[in-house]
Amino acid sequence: MGHESWRTLIANDGKFVVDNINDWQHSAMYLAFVTSGVIDLVGFYSQVPDSMELGFLSLSFLVQGTLLVFHLKGPAIEVMVHLILVLQIFATFLSMLVEASHRSNIVIASLRPILTFLQGVWWIQTAFIMFTADPAYDPDYMGGTMMVPAVFVMHMLWICAASATLLLIMRRVYSSMYGRDVHFSTATKRTGEYRQLDTTAGADVELSTTSGMMMMASK
Repeated sequence: MGHESWRTLIANDGKFVVDNINDWQHSAMYLAFVTSGVIDLVGFYSQVPDSMELGFLSLSFLVQGTLLVFHLKGPAIEVMVHLILVLQIFATFLSMLVEASHRSNIVIASLRPILTFLQGVWWIQTAFIMFTADPAYDPDYMGGTMMVPAVFVMHMLWICAASATLLLIMRRVYSSMYGRDVHFSTATKRTGEYRQLDTTAGADVELSTTSGMMMMASK
């Protein structure tokens, strides 16, 4: 339940209403993501500078991470689950900075959805740890706090394995449907984004190489 007077930030004595500050922090975080969504819509219906949408999205995660860094409080287990979340958020932010300079690299571009999905899974796990009254995660029990990082690592491993498997399956499906193999390395406009499958030789040849050989043969 939210506070009935959540809009009140300053009390009559001139001080902040502490009970409402948490709502204002969350509102600031939501505003950052809403702004990113608006930029996406503007970019869809009109022209915007390159990487502007990605820039505002990365800014949203930076805002989220900054707010959570200064939200670390309470029992050790609560600090632990939020600290892990902070690390994920800043990892997502950094992955988008790398993606901005390697837009055609599929593996790098996959980091953003993988880390975002991991964050969503960890939010659910955090709710289970903090609000289900499970004795294993008793705030006064050190064992629960020590187990939290191990739980996170297990989530990270299965999500990465599932994502890699899905990427390989989609690559195979695309190759079967269109006769082209997707590059996992950085591609440029000069070399082409795909490689043509050579079904007779059992190997795939880069489009640029094939084009160059054809030009030489014509001469």
